[in-house]
Amino acid sequence: MATLCCVLLKKYFLDLRAEANLTAEDLEQLKNAVEGSLDFDNQPLVLLKRKGDVLSKIYSKLEKKDVFVQYLVSLCSSESVKCRQFAMYVFETLSEMHLSSDELSGAKVQFMQIFERALQDGEVTVRVAALKAVAAFVSGIDDSEVALEFAPVLALLLNVIVEALHVDEEQGRQALDSLGELTSVHPECWKTETSKLLNISAQIAQQKSFEDGTRAAAIEVVLSLSANMPAPIRKAPETKNILFPALTQMLMEVTSDETEWLSEVPDDENFKIDPVSTASSSISRLAEDLGEKTTLVCC
Repeated sequence: MATLCCVLLKKYFLDLRAEANLTAEDLEQLKNAVEGSLDFDNQPLVLLKRKGDVLSKIYSKLEKKDVFVQYLVSLCSSESVKCRQFAMYVFETLSEMHLSSDELSGAKVQFMQIFERALQDGEVTVRVAALKAVAAFVSGIDDSEVALEFAPVLALLLNVIVEALHVDEEQGRQALDSLGELTSVHPECWKTETSKLLNISAQIAQQKSFEDGTRAAAIEVVLSLSANMPAPIRKAPETKNILFPALTQMLMEVTSDETEWLSEVPDDENFKIDPVSTASSSISRLAEDLGEKTTLVCC
């Protein structure tokens, strides 16, 4: 019920299309009430996140986003794991919804320091939350030169994904999705880390113990890079030595039951995410992005 109340409060009182016209005094009272209701020891994370959404809206309307950022920085030092997760989630929300590209660029030094600490947190759930925040922050920056300054952090992001997948596969898959979005917006960030990306993505894709969606998400990060900046993938030896062999291995994961095999419907639209469909569509997309010469050499 409390979660629903937060959603309704945001929709009917704080959204741009909301009919209610709250004064600054109203917003301050609301802010104090929501902040005072935060209980990191007893409330579920999903409720805390909805409260974070409301606070993001309130501080934005009050034009006090800088004050809110300082408040979140203080939460990053909390002993409560849930509190640190909450802080990273709200940083993600601010980056996606409330901070302009210029504001993000102006805060890059402070945010870089915050994210680097969080990416080395002792709890993997906090590290995954930090990865999502980093992806949202960098994706919101229009200037490629500024975004490139975050390139050194990418190695940490890949480490977080590997750790997350061994602890909680769902968390790891969400992290892969965030990394894919970042890659689509700023592929140039991978220029010096292409080899590590190919290596880790291929290893995840080959791991049969992972769900099909996780394996497909790992390959999708590489495909986002090849679609937007294929040159580093063409040059990387891992493309021939690791990536294509991994895709070939996935192609061989067909059922040994002839009846089942005959009953399978061809995936002409590339909607399926089973290993064979993922590998088949990925090889086709890579061939188009990398060109015939590279594809022939790799195969």
